[in-house]
Amino acid sequence: MARLPQTVTELASGLGFIEGPVALTDGAVLFTNIGEGLIMRRDPDGSIEAFADVGGGPNGLAITADGALLVCNNGGMGLAPAPDGFLRPDGTRGARPIDPCIQRVGSDGSVEASIAYRRIVLRAE
Repeated sequence: MARLPQTVTELASGLGFIEGPVALTDGAVLFTNIGEGLIMRRDPDGSIEAFADVGGGPNGLAITADGALLVCNNGGMGLAPAPDGFLRPDGTRGARPIDPCIQRVGSDGSVEASIAYRRIVLRAE
């Protein structure tokens, strides 16, 4: 059984509604700021800056085996079919958030995500 840490240290505060942390190989951590529609980066030296403005309400991050960053976004934007067949943000305001959350990225490139309001888990390959 894993031993629980005895000491917890606050590394940052005043960041808003944050979720979805992922560790990078350089020691930095990316996380989402849902209320601001941002992906934030905390470097090993403790500095924090906006990494990407994705709009909507980003609430989950994952890194694929080939290093791509996946972002789940709980709404705030409209979606339209893109030429590649996927639904992509189209710049309009969405009527209802779909509220996805990445659960797992497989070594084969598959992605499992949950959609809370529908109470389902999906697998994309």
